[in-house]
Amino acid sequence: MLSATEKINIIRKRKGMQVGDVANAAGMSRQNMSNKLSRNNLQEDDIQKFATALGCKAEVIFTDLETGDQV
Repeated sequence: MLSATEKINIIRKRKGMQVGDVANAAGMSRQNMSNKLSRNNLQEDDIQKFATALGCKAEVIFTDLETGDQV
């Protein structure tokens, strides 16, 4: 299974975007984004910002296997 960082980098490369391009579109510095990606230390709001910057939709869903409830 791919990490969120790996997925972001795959999409970024497919779209021909540099880290700085995505960082600017996400409203953060290139250094800050690079640090988050290199540490694979992403919060859900980071993932949402990067998805929007990449023209994508990201969903983080937990499904209770017993009840089927989703959060």
